[in-house]
Amino acid sequence: MKKLFTLTLFVFAFNLILAQVSPMTYTTPGLYTFTVPLGVTTITIEVVGGGGSGGGNGTGGGGGGGYAKGSYAVTPGATLAVKVGTGGSGAAAGTSSVAGLISASGGANGVSVSNPAVGGGGAGGSGTGGNIANRTGGQGGGGYYTYFGGGGGGAGGSLANGSTGGATPAYNGSNCLTPGGTAGLGGGAPGGNGGKGAGFTDASCSNPDPSVGGSAFGGGGGGGNGNGYPGAAGAGGFCEITWGGGCVPPPAPTGSNTASNLIICSGNTTTLSATGSGTLSWFASATSTTALGSGTNFATPSLTVSTTYYVEAMTCATSITRTAISVTVNPNPIVTAVSNTSLLCTGQTATLSAGGASSYTWNTAATTTAITVSPTTTTNYTVTGTDANGCVNTATVTQNVSICAGLSQLLTLNPQLTVFPNPGNGEFTIQASTEITLQLVNEIGQLIKLISLNSKNDFRSEIKDLAPGIYFITEKNTSSTIKQKIIVTK
Repeated sequence: MKKLFTLTLFVFAFNLILAQVSPMTYTTPGLYTFTVPLGVTTITIEVVGGGGSGGGNGTGGGGGGGYAKGSYAVTPGATLAVKVGTGGSGAAAGTSSVAGLISASGGANGVSVSNPAVGGGGAGGSGTGGNIANRTGGQGGGGYYTYFGGGGGGAGGSLANGSTGGATPAYNGSNCLTPGGTAGLGGGAPGGNGGKGAGFTDASCSNPDPSVGGSAFGGGGGGGNGNGYPGAAGAGGFCEITWGGGCVPPPAPTGSNTASNLIICSGNTTTLSATGSGTLSWFASATSTTALGSGTNFATPSLTVSTTYYVEAMTCATSITRTAISVTVNPNPIVTAVSNTSLLCTGQTATLSAGGASSYTWNTAATTTAITVSPTTTTNYTVTGTDANGCVNTATVTQNVSICAGLSQLLTLNPQLTVFPNPGNGEFTIQASTEITLQLVNEIGQLIKLISLNSKNDFRSEIKDLAPGIYFITEKNTSSTIKQKIIVTK
């Protein structure tokens, strides 16, 4: 039986939580209990204290109630004591409050003053604990002795403090056509206006103009007059609690990446990671509405520049802010590879050198900056360079190779023309057995020099300062007939 009672009580409490719909508004003075709905962690509270009553027999008007508003963190399922202040009960009894979070005191009642003074208006209440607004109610207007009542002060409100009630003019001894004090205005909803004070409508002071009570909520009542018409009551207080439908946006996700995820080389991809509530979505900007992907991990495309991605969490709502995760992209090194000679003869060696990186690996398996090669045919050599950031790039150098026939072979091919040494370093001797005019051209057929061999120069000529490369000696006017190829290496 005890278990059944406990279960029944739990179901009742749970149904009570679900029955509460935002906003919960309390407009009747008294004590209440508010239970924080499931899933709600923040509530907004607005309270107005009760209005003070106007005094009788020509007294001042009541003060307006104070006002406060604030937003507070709460625990789902917690219970909060709610109090709505009564009107006309003064500052202590007329206070409206919620737990120890926020309160608004009530306005004081109006009182009488000695003849011939005008006064006695009650002080306005004040709001405390509001982190959005705290405002005061207007003071009641002054009354005159036994004749005319002061106006009630307006309650503090959402826009401003309440206005002071109007004071009545003093009785001049002969004219009773005198109104009571005017009503003070409230500071904006839900704070109400005060009520006007009592006066008279004829010169004999026999026909009264009754006082008016404060309007809802928290308005002070008007003061009475001395012809048997009492002061009017102040309006009761007010309380309203609102919340965001039971769904609180989750906090922004937390990135869970290592340096290797966040620093990459140009042309590479990376996988970013984050942790958070519900579903995580990834975006290209802080405001983009199109997700690039979802989940705790996100694989980027190939990146060539540093890029920032944004991730947000979603449960029943999305996180208020997105978390930025930046990827730094380092450029790849510009690797170079060159040979110390553009052309080798079979059996000769060349030195290949790499640059632009910190370390190198050749396709020959060598790991030095420079390597020595001696290919027998034209060959491509590739080097992979790595810089200080671990980024890599490659370069290729082509080493050209020629058979480079010797002097005896040349004489066999062309017994009338001798060129030596060939290959050489740019200085050659050309000799013929008969008179002949030759022309020296480069690989693309440009004329470099005309050479005349005759009896005056003993049929020989010296050629100097040729740049490295391949040249051809042809007979003038019959350039299609190649007499000799010259190879210059340095």
